[in-house]
Amino acid sequence: EHVITSVAWRPNGTAFAVGSYNVLRLCDKTGWTYGRERPEVGSIMKIRWSPDGTQLAGACGGGRVAFAQLTDRSLEYGSVTATLTEPKKILVEDARNTDDGEELDFPRDRVVEFALGYEHLVVCTASQCFIYESPNYNTPQIFDLRNPVNLIVLSQKNFAIVDTVQGIGVYNYEGRQLSTPRFQGLRPEFLSADGLSLSSDVVAIIDQTDFKTIRCFDALTGRPLGSGSEIKHDQEITKIALSQFGTSSMDRRMVFIDANRELFVTPTAQLPGVKKKFAVQKLCTQVDTVAWNDASDMLAVISDSRLFTYFYPHALYVDKDLVGQTLDVQDGAEFGKIPVIKSFFGTTITVRRADGALLTSTVPPYPAMLYEYVTAGRFKEAVRLCRFIKNKQLWATLAAMAIYHQDLDSAEIALSATKEVDKLQYIKYIKGIGSSEVRNAEMMLYKRCHEEAESILLQASPPLVYHAIKMNIKLFKWSRALSIATKNKKYIDVVLWYRKKFLDGFGRSENLDEFKKLASEMGDIDEDAVKEKKRQAKEEEAG
Repeated sequence: EHVITSVAWRPNGTAFAVGSYNVLRLCDKTGWTYGRERPEVGSIMKIRWSPDGTQLAGACGGGRVAFAQLTDRSLEYGSVTATLTEPKKILVEDARNTDDGEELDFPRDRVVEFALGYEHLVVCTASQCFIYESPNYNTPQIFDLRNPVNLIVLSQKNFAIVDTVQGIGVYNYEGRQLSTPRFQGLRPEFLSADGLSLSSDVVAIIDQTDFKTIRCFDALTGRPLGSGSEIKHDQEITKIALSQFGTSSMDRRMVFIDANRELFVTPTAQLPGVKKKFAVQKLCTQVDTVAWNDASDMLAVISDSRLFTYFYPHALYVDKDLVGQTLDVQDGAEFGKIPVIKSFFGTTITVRRADGALLTSTVPPYPAMLYEYVTAGRFKEAVRLCRFIKNKQLWATLAAMAIYHQDLDSAEIALSATKEVDKLQYIKYIKGIGSSEVRNAEMMLYKRCHEEAESILLQASPPLVYHAIKMNIKLFKWSRALSIATKNKKYIDVVLWYRKKFLDGFGRSENLDEFKKLASEMGDIDEDAVKEKKRQAKEEEAG
């Protein structure tokens, strides 16, 4: 209607105020309007926010000063809604109850920030923090704050609050401080919900001095998280998110979106057989938004006007071929441009469109049931569920889970249902191996972790040298096979015999110097002697 005369961002970057002639508008960071007021003050020439982001003042053209305060902010979690009705009052309503809800009063100070999730409501005023547990809102845990809070991030067992002076503080829901993660160059005033993520045991932060680096800390101690404390990327990172499923950092996964809108997934701890340089795996491209499920490792992604739900993203580290089969795809054209996934609770995905409208989408409940069964080790019930549903995506999810947990009977059934004949045959072969070391090595080989498989064989007691050599021969790693044989001073003639047989089959001559040298030194190889050595080795390393 009129020319815009002023714009000012809220200190935490979640919204901005726009001033015009007799108009003051509050907008979300994506552009849609929260609310609009029409004060009779003329053109608002300059807007300045209070440090806590709850109030603003506008210098007007007629010599007046306009003051405004944020109200009617609303948060939802499941059936519960918390609304800031007045600067010092929050109304909590549960759609399952017919009463008028609980009205929470904070007579001492105005509410600066609040967060709702994981059966808890955390409210920070200018000087105190109140922790409420659903459904009892009468007896909150309370502790004092030294500085105003500009960000609250919740997880299942704890939460983090951020202020510009003290930085990041991690607390449990009893109000006890657990840790204060710190590192050189931490700029808490620039942290947002996209740059800070929290789980029960890990805190992940985008380094504000180097946006290509993610720093991970132990949530209970505040110390850097072992060898995976720093994750470096070749592009600037715009958003991170930690999974909430699992009981330890070994179960924890993190996804991040970079400046090219590509989505990557990585474990926060070193996985067996996965080298650090191979830990970061690309999952999707042209990504708008992403969110983990609150009670499982399912991942919701909006990409290229489609809604993807990955039932088991960890399949990347089990069998990449199964990732696409564990994927549910829905049309997302109705979400429009710049959508944001606000939550992924249970089977419901809530998406905020660019115009502010909220849309919901659902996923089948069966993957969540599968997680419950597998977590409890009840694979027979998981198989029965898949047989009842008869869904290929569910079978593929069970196959990846069973392989990861090394339940080969369930893996065999699931792979049979997905018609993955080659994988099925290999799993049946592994099941028939008697030696646990060889079986574990073959499982690592299935996961494409060749070096880890070799390490398992050579570190066995006694070392399974022949198996390690034969594994490298099957992988056509001739130099490595010869190196193992030379180092252990046995089976050198076996390696040379296999090498000659391989070259003769292709009608080629030897081109590797180490093989040429040994072949000239050893002369003709006795094939019967080689076969006898193979037989003896198999008996000694029976597996």
